Amino acid sequence: MPALFALIVAATLIAFTPILVRFSEVGPLSTAFWRLFFALPGLALWAYLERRYVPKTTALALPSTPWLVLAGADFCFAADLATFHTAIMHTTAGNATFFANTTPVIVGFFAWLVLKKPLSRDFLLGVALAVIGGALLSGGAPATGAHTYFGDILGVVAAFWYAAYILLIGKAREGMPTGAVMLITNTVAAVFALPMALVSGEVFFPPPSLTAWGVLVVFGLVVQLGGQGLLAFALGRVDATLASVVILLQPVLAALLGWILFQEAMAALQLAGGAAILVGIWLARRGSN
Repeated sequence: MPALFALIVAATLIAFTPILVRFSEVGPLSTAFWRLFFALPGLALWAYLERRYVPKTTALALPSTPWLVLAGADFCFAADLATFHTAIMHTTAGNATFFANTTPVIVGFFAWLVLKKPLSRDFLLGVALAVIGGALLSGGAPATGAHTYFGDILGVVAAFWYAAYILLIGKAREGMPTGAVMLITNTVAAVFALPMALVSGEVFFPPPSLTAWGVLVVFGLVVQLGGQGLLAFALGRVDATLASVVILLQPVLAALLGWILFQEAMAALQLAGGAAILVGIWLARRGSN
C-alpha cells in the first residue's frame, strides 16, 4: 500500500509537467535540462541520507549494481524529456500527456512477449479501459486537429522512451536504493540534455526575474525530485506493468489543470474518459494482486 500511494502521489506531481513547460520562459529542451539541474541538490541529499540512515542500503559501487541497465535508463529518460517537452509546445496539455502515457500498452506487451509474464484478464481489461479513457480524454478536446498532429506524434515517441525507462529503472532498483538510482540517472540525463539544448538554438537562460527562475526551480523540486523520485521508489516495490497503468492518472490531472489555467475546455466525452481511466486503474490494480 505505501508503494501504491507513492505511485499516486508521483502521478499527481508529474501531471504538472505540461503546465510548467508552458510557463517556462526558455525552450522545451532547455527546460528539460534545468528541471534535471535543480533536482540534483535534493537528490544528492536523498542519496546521502538513505545511505547513512536506512538499514541495509547498498553502496554505490557494488559488483551486482546493474550499471549498464542504469546507463540505458539515463539515455532513455533524457530522450523522453526532449520529445515530451517538445510535444507539449505543439499540442494541448491533455493530448501530450495522454500520448506520452500510452506506456502501459508498450510495457505490458514487452512483459508478456519478452519476459513471459502472465497478464490476468482483469489487468488486461483495466489497461484497455484506461487507454480507451485516455483516447476519449484526448479526442474530446475541441483543440484536437491537424495543428496538433506533430505534437501528438512526438507524444507517442516519448511513450516508447518512457516505457523503456520504467522497465530499466525497475531492473536497476533490484540492486540499488532509490536515492542512488535517481542521483545517477538525473546527473547522466542532464549531461545528455545539456548539449541537446545548446545546439537547438532555443533560449537557454531565462530572463533575470524571480518568476522565470522560480518556474524552473519548482519544476526540478516538484516534478523531478518529488514525482520522478517517488516513481523510482515505487518501482522497487511494485511491478512495472502496474506502475505504468497507475501513472495514467497524469492525463486526467493534466487535462484538469489545462482547463483551469489555459481554458482548454473539457467536454462530456473527456469527463467520461477520465472516469474510464480511474476504473481501468482500479481493475488493473485488482488484476495484479
